[in-house]
Amino acid sequence: MNEDNLFREVRPSIPAIDTSRLAAILDTGERKTHEELLAEVPGIHVMELDNSRAREAPSRPLCVVCWNGQRGHFVLEKAPIPSAQIYLLNEMDLGMARTDNLHTVRELAKRLGLNYVFAVEFVELTKGEPEERRARGENERGLHGNAILTSYEIRKPRLLRLQGGAQWLDDEQKRIGSRMALVCELETPAGPLRAVVTHLESEAPPGLRKQQMKQVLHYLDEEPSDVPTVLGGDLNTWTIDKRNEKERAQLKGNPETPARLLRPMKWEPLFDDLASQGFAFEELNDLSRGTYPLPGFPIEARLDWIVARGMRIAEGESPPEVIPAPYSERLGRPVSDHHTLRVCLDIVTPSGASSD
Repeated sequence: MNEDNLFREVRPSIPAIDTSRLAAILDTGERKTHEELLAEVPGIHVMELDNSRAREAPSRPLCVVCWNGQRGHFVLEKAPIPSAQIYLLNEMDLGMARTDNLHTVRELAKRLGLNYVFAVEFVELTKGEPEERRARGENERGLHGNAILTSYEIRKPRLLRLQGGAQWLDDEQKRIGSRMALVCELETPAGPLRAVVTHLESEAPPGLRKQQMKQVLHYLDEEPSDVPTVLGGDLNTWTIDKRNEKERAQLKGNPETPARLLRPMKWEPLFDDLASQGFAFEELNDLSRGTYPLPGFPIEARLDWIVARGMRIAEGESPPEVIPAPYSERLGRPVSDHHTLRVCLDIVTPSGASSD
């Protein structure tokens, strides 16, 4: 494991990051690599941890919600969110004009009465995508990242920066950072549990996503292997490289595409690595529908996943669910372009029994 990509510093809040300095460097045309620009903003590697809201939680089951919240608009909308003891969230804003400059994770944690840890995936140097740039005001912080919210005490958070992937600095959004995994230990009544939220690269071939997942799994291999682990996030399992026009055209014209996008395991080799490391995924996800509706097409892609080892579906609980994002009248669309996942799990003891 390359320790240069692993960060452990936590603070009560993410330190200020001077986005104006970054923008000024880019405006002057000064030639700097992405790594050199990252070195200009060391605060990007600091995690924000708040353990002040621990509350009584049942010993079982452990219900998990995984959601790419697409900026965290659902927090502004006060949209309903499925109940759980653990939330694994992608694409949450902090100080972005498009979400009223809220700290969306902190606001959600207050609303739900949960502890949280938040880490920055990208420092945004614009207000976002073209339609988002019409938002009133300017970015106050310009941060975008991933979070774990939970009823339990959060211990030993770690931020793993994933190598490879698109250079978003060259994108029209202009942002600095990288795909990542956020790891922590949770002290549950049923025993210790490791929680991981990750976000893999969308603008890349399946082989690159496999490499990124291998980085996550390689890190987890260096941790105690007897700790049950739940991992979730937007794995961007598109089965193709979306930048490749030929691959996109072949997918669009193939009658097998709906089935392929619903069950992408054959085309995304990261699933082989998950299986080889003892992670279950098919039984923990409702594969009868996808998690990302394709605009203009009556199909949904399965991009988001919950996987686990040392755990199994809780007996007597609802089966794994895919829950459509609530509709927002203000936005004129659902609060997120991704559906929500929910599953209830039990920790499996060494004897094979569920922990009570």
